[in-house]
Parts: sequence; C-alpha cells; structure tokens
Amino acid sequence: MRVFTFGVALLLLAATLLTAQPAAAAPAQLSTMDQYRAWIREARQMYPYPQSVDKMYRVMMCESGGDRFAVGGGGRWIGLFQYVPGTWRGWWNPYRQSDIHDAKAQIFATAKAWSIGMQSAWSCYYITRGY
Repeated sequence: MRVFTFGVALLLLAATLLTAQPAAAAPAQLSTMDQYRAWIREARQMYPYPQSVDKMYRVMMCESGGDRFAVGGGGRWIGLFQYVPGTWRGWWNPYRQSDIHDAKAQIFATAKAWSIGMQSAWSCYYITRGY
C-alpha cells in the first residue's frame, strides 16, 4: 500500500509540474538615473523651461551626484538639487509638503523653479555645459 500511495503522489507531482504555467516576467525596472531622466522629461512638460533635459540632469549630477540623500554646505543643503529647507518650504514650491529627500518631488520642484526663472539659485547651473 505504501508503494502505491508513494507512486500516486509522484504521479500527481509530475502532472502538476508538467501543467504549471511559467511565471510572468517581471516588468523591466528603470535604473535610478534613467528614472531621474524620465522624471526630468515629465517635469519639463509640466513646467516648461527653456533649458534642455540634459542641462537639468547635469546640474543635478553636479549638485549631488544623483544621490537623493546628499548633504552639502555643512549640512545646509539637502537632496538631488541641494535645497536649503527654508527654500524648499517656499511659497513657489507646490511640492513643499513632500519629504525633501523625495527625488521625484525635488525634480518637479526644480522644474517649477526653473519655469519661473530661479536658475541662478544653483551654482552648478553656471559651471555645467550646455543650455
């Protein structure tokens, strides 16, 4: 009887394995930097500014190296675009209620800032190439 039960269990296992469907492939994830570029493009459409997507990307890389947790200026500047917390909370910033470390919020806030002519707030704006 044991051999019969074991044989039936083996047959059921084989049938299950043969009829099982392969798992669906997970959607491809963008790398962090590719995601930042996508958000920069999206933000530029929402808040048009004259500079290129590449210019904003270069400024971001100059400011923080793409690290949303970057801290500079002796702890005064925070995030991808190195915001001072008081500036981040400014009236102009529709994302001021978001965490200052939120990469998407920093990108969209910077696009908003550039759309109203605040580019001079970033020293890296002047030292990165392109327009």
